[in-house]
Amino acid sequence: MLGFLDTDSDSLKGATWREGDTCLAPDPRDGSLRESTIKRLTSTSHDNGTTAWVVFTDHNKDEEEEEEAVPVLKLMRPGVNHFTQEKPLFPGGVTDTRLCVPLVFLIVAPLSVLYNWKDELDTWGHFQCAVVHGLKKEEELARIKKGRIEVALTTYETLRLCMDQFNNIHWSAVVVDEAHKIKNPNSQITQAMKDLKCEVREPFVRDSGVRAVPGCLGNLGNFKNTFSDPIEQGQRHSATKRVLATGRKAVRALVKKISCSFLRRTKALIREQLPKKDDRVVYCSLTDFQETVYQTVLDTEDVTLMLRSSEKCDCQSGRARSRCCYKTNAAGAQMKGLYFSYLAILRKVANHTALLQSTAGSSKNQEKYVGAICAKVFQKFPDFMQRCKDEAFEALSDPMYSGKMKLLDVLESYCMAEGLDYSRLDGATKAKDRVQIVKEFNSSGHINLCLVSTMLVKQ
Repeated sequence: MLGFLDTDSDSLKGATWREGDTCLAPDPRDGSLRESTIKRLTSTSHDNGTTAWVVFTDHNKDEEEEEEAVPVLKLMRPGVNHFTQEKPLFPGGVTDTRLCVPLVFLIVAPLSVLYNWKDELDTWGHFQCAVVHGLKKEEELARIKKGRIEVALTTYETLRLCMDQFNNIHWSAVVVDEAHKIKNPNSQITQAMKDLKCEVREPFVRDSGVRAVPGCLGNLGNFKNTFSDPIEQGQRHSATKRVLATGRKAVRALVKKISCSFLRRTKALIREQLPKKDDRVVYCSLTDFQETVYQTVLDTEDVTLMLRSSEKCDCQSGRARSRCCYKTNAAGAQMKGLYFSYLAILRKVANHTALLQSTAGSSKNQEKYVGAICAKVFQKFPDFMQRCKDEAFEALSDPMYSGKMKLLDVLESYCMAEGLDYSRLDGATKAKDRVQIVKEFNSSGHINLCLVSTMLVKQ
């Protein structure tokens, strides 16, 4: 992966400017662009960057000329309109040597956030964008090749499957969202990203708010020998004091190296601009009906067997029951399997008793256990099914389990029965529809409820 990050783009950027050129440089005091002249160009060895030393032409004549250090990336060509100046300069992406006009950019992101990128680009800029995904990807690739698109968005999988078509397009730069998806150098997606032809590659890790500077850690072999292997060996339980000290030294060296080469952008920068978030966690007690069903589960022979698993065995061997004569239940099921099966059953009961009903995805063992429990519940409550429907909303306890699709179905049934206007987002919602649903919910005055799968939120 590190070989993919490595690029020699700075030398190309520095070649764009020469000593004596007139340019627009940002004033160090207020950031405004002022006309200036480049006196000299220098390269810094620690980050392979190029710095221009400029003198502002409109300086006070009574004052001595003072050179200001400005990164070449921040220099602008005089005479270029404001819209062009806002666009970044990338090597190879210039149609006219006098203008800093890029050709086309590619953004690779997971499908779950692909249309969020599209929405943000439409909101904050005036770009000709295209989503290369789905049935229209061939048509969009043709439009890009004809020069009608400025920013193309696609997924990792689409890029891998259509690599030949993507390599037929001259990309000025490629931005990789959630770059941790290509951390495995042997995966097909990582290999595809390495094969992609482009001038500049920018990896971006969204979850941590970090953008890595390409090439800051060298190639893969150098990184493994210098940092990865010593750190991993130092974390082993069998590591000697010498190996542990070497690993800690490598950690300190890595932190020092990347601290000046990573750009971190957190929400703290725009905290005051964000709407206030009001979290209300409501803890709900089980209903009497739920408690009865829950106790019925606890009274089963299997649960009793598990609760007594740590007790001394009846055979006087001195060992725990689960390690002696009670390794399985009466039907021969292993203790480990019973733990997971009954944990799932108790969770269903705690959220809604109707979830005990068997579905197509239920295992045979769980259906058998649930069937025995329901038989006992039916004996105590002949109107079991009707009770499930009547207590559809009261029986909900912990909202974190709304990540299970079945519980969302119960909530949706309740909303429909009560005539409530609501929105729903889950794994079955198409990626291109998610942004629109969120927009409608935020702007609508009559939809006050949105059912969201917690699994979808984690994406």
